[in-house]
Parts: sequence; C-alpha cells; structure tokens
Amino acid sequence: MPFGILECYKMEIVPGTALLRDQSDMPDELTGLPTERLKHGTGRFSHILLVPQPSDSPNDPLNWPLWKKDLILFIVSMSASVVGAYGPMLGPGFVPISAELGITVEVLSQCTAWLILTLGLCVFFFNPIAKIYGKRPVYVVCSVILFVVSIWGAVADTYGSFFGSRIMGALGMAPYEVLVQATISDMYFVHERATRIAVWNLFLLCGIAGAGFISGYIIENLGYKWTFGVCSILFGIFGIGVLFFVPETTYIRKSVTSSMLAKTGIQDQERGAESEKFDEKGGVHVEHHEINKYVTGNGAVSNAATEQKMGYWKSLSIFTGRYTDQKIWKIFARPFIMFFYPCVLWAFLIYGTTLTWIVVFSVVNGVLFTSPPYNFTVGEAGLTSLSPFILCILGEAISGPLNDYICMKMAKRNHGVYEPEFRMVLMLVVVILGAVGFFGFGVTVHYQTHWAGPVLTYGLANMSLAFASTCVFGYVLDCYPRLAEEAFVAINTRNLLTFGLTYFVQSWLAESGPLVVFNILGSCFLAVCALTVPLWIFGKRIRSWVARNDFLNEFMSDFTGVTGYIGGDTLFALNEKHPDYEIAALIRTQDKADAVKKSYPKLRAVIGALDDSELIEEESAKADVVIHTADGSDHEGAAKAIAAGMKSGHSKEHPGYWLHTGGTGILTWEDSKYDRLGEHDDREYNDWSKVEELTSLPDSAFHRKVNNVHLHDLTAAFALLTAAAVSRNPDPQLWGARGLRDRRERRARQAGKAKALSKAAGARRGGLFEAVSWGLNSRAKGREVAQGARVEPVPGGSGERDPRDL
Repeated sequence: MPFGILECYKMEIVPGTALLRDQSDMPDELTGLPTERLKHGTGRFSHILLVPQPSDSPNDPLNWPLWKKDLILFIVSMSASVVGAYGPMLGPGFVPISAELGITVEVLSQCTAWLILTLGLCVFFFNPIAKIYGKRPVYVVCSVILFVVSIWGAVADTYGSFFGSRIMGALGMAPYEVLVQATISDMYFVHERATRIAVWNLFLLCGIAGAGFISGYIIENLGYKWTFGVCSILFGIFGIGVLFFVPETTYIRKSVTSSMLAKTGIQDQERGAESEKFDEKGGVHVEHHEINKYVTGNGAVSNAATEQKMGYWKSLSIFTGRYTDQKIWKIFARPFIMFFYPCVLWAFLIYGTTLTWIVVFSVVNGVLFTSPPYNFTVGEAGLTSLSPFILCILGEAISGPLNDYICMKMAKRNHGVYEPEFRMVLMLVVVILGAVGFFGFGVTVHYQTHWAGPVLTYGLANMSLAFASTCVFGYVLDCYPRLAEEAFVAINTRNLLTFGLTYFVQSWLAESGPLVVFNILGSCFLAVCALTVPLWIFGKRIRSWVARNDFLNEFMSDFTGVTGYIGGDTLFALNEKHPDYEIAALIRTQDKADAVKKSYPKLRAVIGALDDSELIEEESAKADVVIHTADGSDHEGAAKAIAAGMKSGHSKEHPGYWLHTGGTGILTWEDSKYDRLGEHDDREYNDWSKVEELTSLPDSAFHRKVNNVHLHDLTAAFALLTAAAVSRNPDPQLWGARGLRDRRERRARQAGKAKALSKAAGARRGGLFEAVSWGLNSRAKGREVAQGARVEPVPGGSGERDPRDL
C-alpha cells in the first residue's frame, strides 16, 4: 500500500500504473522486465522510461523535436487565451453596455450565461468530429468561426444581433475547452505533461483573468465594440498560426505505446504470498491501437516505422484520413457514460465548481466595484483582474513543474512504480488557496474593507484553480490516455453548471449579499475537495474495476478483430489482460456456446467444428489474429483453412497474424522411427541456437504437416504475442523461424537453475526446464523466451489452471 493507496488484487496490471524509472531498488517482480529495450528520456531524464513508448516513425508526434511540440502548444494556447477572454471581457462594462443596448444588467448577465450553455453543448458536437477525422480540421474551422463572429460582434447594432454573435462565438470556442489537453497527450510523455498542462492553463486563465483589466479601458475609452475588434485581430493572427504551424497530432501508434506495467512485491507481501509466487505478478502491459482497412489516418500504413519524414506542405493537409471506424453515435454517447467514471466525476466536481466560482467573480465584479463604497470607474474595475492575472502566472509557473517533480520523486520512493494518484498531492495547496479566496472575498466585500482585501482574495481563488487544473487534467490523462477527448468533454459539462449559476447570480447577490453567496460557494468548494481523500485511497482499485467491466471496455474501445479457437487458459488470460479485445471462438454446439457465454458475455461464438473448412477460412479472413491451439493443432484440414483465410483476407498493407501450437509428438519422431519407447535419450532441441534443426524435421515426423514444434505453458506467451500482433510489432525475434518459443521452461526463484530431470521416462511432466511424454523422449529447452524475446517464463499453465477456466 504505497503512500496509503490501496493495492488491487483482482487484476495483474492496473491501467495507469507505470514503471517510470530505471533504478536498482525496483521490487523483485520488476527486475526481470527488459527495460533496457525500452526507450528512455534524454539528458537529465535519461533514467526515465518514456510513457507512452513512441514508435520508430519520424511522423509520430512523440518523436517530433521539442521546439516543434512547444511551438504547437504555444499557438493553440494563445488561441485559448483569447477564447478565455472572449466570455468575460464585457464584465467591467456591464452597466454602460446594458444602457447602450437598452437592456438591464441582469439580461446582459444572462446573455453570458447563454454563451456558456451553448459552449457546453458544442463540445459534444466537436468531439466526435475530432475523434474520427483528427484535431486539425476542427482547429482550422473554429479559428475561422472565431474570426468571423468577432467582426460580427464589432458591427452589431442591436441586442438581437449582439446576442447572435455571442452564441455563434461559443461554437468556435468549444475545441479549446476539450482538444488542447488531448493535443498535449498526443505529443508529450507522462513526465512532461503536467508542465505543459500548466502552460495551456496559464494562457487560458490569464485570458479569463486578464480580460478585465484590458477590456475595462477599451470599453471606457473606445467603446465595447472594440473589444470584439481586438479579438478579431488576435484570432486572425493565431488562426494563421494554426493554419501554417499546427499539423495533425493524432497518430495511430502501432508499436508498443505504454510503459512496462506490473504490480510490486509489496501487495503480495501484504496478503502473505509465498516468494516463489512472485514471478507470476510481473508483466508487460502493451497498450494497443487498433488498425483496420477503414482507418486511414497518420500511422495507419503498414510500413509506418520505416516511412519517410512527411514534407512540410503535406503535413498541413486539413484532412489526413479517418482515425476510427466506430459509429458516430457511439462516440457521441461515450462522454455521457464516462461522466460517471469516478475519476472523471471527481475531476468535473473539482474543476467545474472552482472554474464556475471564478466566472462568478467576473460577472459580479463589474457591479460590486462600481458601486459604493468603492465607486470604481469601468477601467478601475477592470484593473481588479490584475491580481488574478499575476497570481495565475505565479501559480501555473509553480504547479506544473512541481507536480511533475513530485510524481518522479514519489515514483522513486515507490521502487520506480508510478501511480496516477501521485498527481493529487498538490490538492492540499488547492484547498488552502481556495478557502482563503472564496471565504475571504465574501467577508472583505461584506465588511467593506480596503479594496486590497477583495482584490487579493480574488487572485488567490484564481491561483487555486491554477493548481487544481494541473492535478485534475494530469490525473485524468494518466488514467485514460486513449479516452482523453471523451474525458474532457465529460469534465466540461461543467459549462451547464456555470450557465445555471451565472444566469441568476446577480439576483441572488442582490437578495442575499456577498457574504452569504461566497460562504456557500466556499463550502461547496471544500466539500468537493474532500472527495480527493477517498479517491486517493481507492483510486487504484477503482481503475481496476473500470478496466474489468465488460460493458465499459466494449463500449469505450474502438478495437475490433481478434479471433480464433482458444483454450481455457488462454481465453481466460486474454480476457483478463485485454478485456477490450473482441474475441470469437469456434465452439462445436450451441449448448456449449451458451455455457461459455455465461463466463465470457462479450465472446462471439462461431458454431462449427474443425471439419468446417469454409467457416474457418471465412473467420480467419476477417480476423487480425488467429490463435490455433489444443486439438485443432492436429487437424490438417483446419490448418489449411486458416492458411487460406489468412491469405485471402490480408495483404502486405494489412497483415494478419497466426499463432500456432502443436503437440510434443513431433520431437519424438526418432523414438517412433527406431522403436525405442521408454529409453532415455540425451538429445536436446533448442529454439535459440538450433532453430534450423527444429524447422527442418523430416516429413515423416508426427504432426509434420501441421506444426513444427511443441509449445507448452502458453498462457503468458499468447497474451504477449497477441498484443504484439495487434500493435503490428515487426520485431523479427517475434515472428518467423526466430519466433519459435518453448514455454515449458520454468524457474523457481530460490533454485536459480534447472533441477535434474529423472532419466526414467514417465507419464508426467517433471523438473523445472524439461518435459517428457508418455514413453517417448521429448526434450527441449526454451532459450528464445529468455534470450531472444526477453520474456520471463512463468510457472503454471495447463497443469495449474485457474478454477474459472472452461
């Protein structure tokens, strides 16, 4: 239980947990992981494992030079700052603007509320478009919209036209509410994200806070229409920047894209596990991205790892292809479901309430500070925003780097293992700053203290938001990186909350007074912040529960296409490790299929037998991966049908993968030929240094027409190889002749080397490294496992099946 975070015992690998550091004091369960084969950071981050792992393509945004990433972030962040200013920029001039338009201050306040409501609804519209076609077309189109509506607002002469420009402006603002965070996830590694989130949030909050002290003087000296004029100029400049310097950042990463993930030995010790069982707990989690013929976006080509660097003009294409084949209604519905993910709901409450309360400041300050006892001019009322502007800069400059630093330090203390909950540490600062800010503002205004009191507390409340956003967005990104857009759409339903409060806050303020209003806001703020404590404790178990929920994994995942006849061990392991895979199984009868479906509801049952060659060929053609094991290994007709299906349904651009196993009989061909059953033979087959011998067995060898080598204890190997196939990992050590591996090799932590195998041929497996067949000598050492693929052999297998296996 690191730092009070409860471990999960129901899932070997919990999404979000990552091995972030290379260090000598990692727990024993992680020492066997091949971290030297993973990509690391550079310079002072050379000890950091890159999470996610970048592909080898020069067009992968993770591989772009840092200056290019930061330039893209700067451009979209500057656009976000103007977007942040667009909503509250009229706040200091509510009184004169309402008089000029012939409406009341309350109606003008409600106009801002309607803008916020429209903004909250528009994010649901743009998310599916960005998910399907990428982020660049959305950025470009919305930059044009913002430029046009700003000109519209500058020339509007009636309240109706003014109102229309504000509502249409929300349409262009929407992407900067949800896509910038996802863009950060596209380009930056875990140890870099908090700093970049802080940069984006710095621009956004400074736009919100800084709008007032600039727009106040513009309204006072030039008129409110010039606030729209200035926005049109800025949107035009940054729109050109988006057009020429912000390429598509969405990328289909086909190789390993996440860290090595594993549970630490701590949790096993807590439940009293024996030391020899520790080997079962380490693991490699491969976060995959699906690819099929309907997905054509950047990275979808089969040779992406060796493709040439994309030219500048080509990178500026507005549309770069399709990034998912899911139906638009499904993508549209996902944020509504994701809203109820505990981590996302917590983020909504923290970020939503804090930002909504901040918006309330901008709505009421134009009234509070232009009235007695302060009697500020419009320009002076706008200057009150200087405090949150300065403190936001200070808060973001501290919170981002400090958050990343704390995470790396805590990962080091936790034996190199990173938990997303480490992002929450700075919530302590959020609570302190927010409590002083919200309660203090109400008290100072109510008791009519010097203007420095409410101005300073206004700034501290904004500073709390700077720290809160770093915690919230960093945590969500690390928990659900592949669902970043959906998560931020769900979080930004807070616009509905903001709409409700800003719509009637002027009336509430006039009726109850600032002390009551801000005491209630402050109390709500502390209540939602208190939810951080249970999420810190149970967060890992909650992530595990979400990952094990069949409905959520099926509905929230874009992945399709894994199929095959799967043995009990392998089906159970794949379902546990990769619950988002869509699996089909060849099952002989409907009754048996119904029994299987009770334990595996997501499974697609294909009713048929090994003699149904046409059916097998058809299913093999549709599958991305075929796993061929158990009795099917002996069936020559089934093997030929799979081969025909793989050939007809796949191509060089869209390859298919066939994982095939067979029995030990093929290695006993000499015993059968020379009639020496039961006699000991020292001959050893080796799948590392003697691959050629294994692949050139005589045709008379048993099973020769179907398979070449026996593979035993396949469960872990199948899971790893399937993940590699899904990610289109072209590593020659995994496929072809060098892809042979013998999973019979075992080890015990305390033994350290093989025990002698009895020379008497027996009817059971024996020893740690070798196996015997019924009266036949079948001796093989699995060196490929340890030396080639660097996959640690695991105990267990068909002899130690999970009781839940079918």
